Amino acid sequence: MRLPPGVVLDGEAVVYVADDEGGARISFEAAQSRALSSLSRARELAARHPATYVAFDALAIAGTDLRPRPYTERRQALLDVLEGIGPPLEPVWSTTDRDEARSRSLQS
Repeated sequence: MRLPPGVVLDGEAVVYVADDEGGARISFEAAQSRALSSLSRARELAARHPATYVAFDALAIAGTDLRPRPYTERRQALLDVLEGIGPPLEPVWSTTDRDEARSRSLQS
């Protein structure tokens, strides 16, 4: 509800849970258990592990269709529209640095 009118994002709702190293990891099991629970149990699980919407792409901003534009432009539009909004909306993590990507994937 904090997004401006006419914004269309592509992404996915995820649930983060604590990992053994004190960080967080995405848990499909946590999301799935919420979906398969009764309403009262789902609310309890949501309070314990709230969902985050991780956006991959900006498809439209202010009603302007961005799909024909290059991904680099859409990515910047995504970052711009989500700047200052914060959780539970966030852009998917991204890097063009190979070493950073490898380091991050080894941590997962």
